[in-house]
Amino acid sequence: MAWGLLFYSLVAASAGAELIWPASTIYGQDDRRLVDSTVPREISMLAQSVGALFLKRDVTFREGQMWRESEPLGRAYGLCRQERFVALPSSAECTGFLITPTRIATAGHCIPASVTCNDIIWAFDYTEGQYTWDGERLGLPQSKTYRCKRILAKHNNRHLDYAVIELDRPVEDRWPLRLANSAEIHPGEEIFALGFPQGIPMVWSSMGQVRRREGRLKVFAQIDLSEGNSGSPIFASKSFDVLGVLIEGEEDLRRHRRNSCNQSVMCDEQGCRGEVFLTADVLKPFVD
Repeated sequence: MAWGLLFYSLVAASAGAELIWPASTIYGQDDRRLVDSTVPREISMLAQSVGALFLKRDVTFREGQMWRESEPLGRAYGLCRQERFVALPSSAECTGFLITPTRIATAGHCIPASVTCNDIIWAFDYTEGQYTWDGERLGLPQSKTYRCKRILAKHNNRHLDYAVIELDRPVEDRWPLRLANSAEIHPGEEIFALGFPQGIPMVWSSMGQVRRREGRLKVFAQIDLSEGNSGSPIFASKSFDVLGVLIEGEEDLRRHRRNSCNQSVMCDEQGCRGEVFLTADVLKPFVD
């Protein structure tokens, strides 16, 4: 489609020959980075098509804003003081991304049986510098929020875990992301992700790597993700195509016995089970 070609030509032009990634390793040093005005332009452009899931029962609309009562991440999760991002608001439930101007994909478990279409709200541009927060309430522009018109697909079992939501109106100021073919996914391939770990503003997890495939649809990878990243798009670092949607991962936090607080689980590059994503093939029937 024309919008897809335009979007990716702009991304490619911005990126030049290759991206320059930060000098750190996944499952070693923490390479997560807030998406703000300092990230590369191509990442900023892709981030515009990634949305945050909120539940209607948790939000109110007033004076052109969507408001949600929020806590700082550190307090919400009982984190140790040396953890990163502890002062940021923890608000979003899950992550999703545009696959057409009116359809957004996410993980199936982000929409449990107790949640109906009427309960779902998606917000774009929940990024550093694009929201208001007084330490108790998060505010996002109402114009950047969308309601659910229909749940087109939802699966949440040991074989499939994805959902596709039709929005109440087209998203006209950004482009859907392009889906890759699963045949293009190989062990050792470099990947990155965008999403809302533990509900905070959008984070770019910049240096991941595919470990192995399990069957036709599941892929294991090493990449710094956590709760709230469920539904995140997993990108190929070279093409910027979406390889898949994050569905599960390693345990995020462990109790620090001496300090009685929670700290991140640290793995070496080949350690731990890894994060799991479902290939984008499952989403392609909803793009045509």
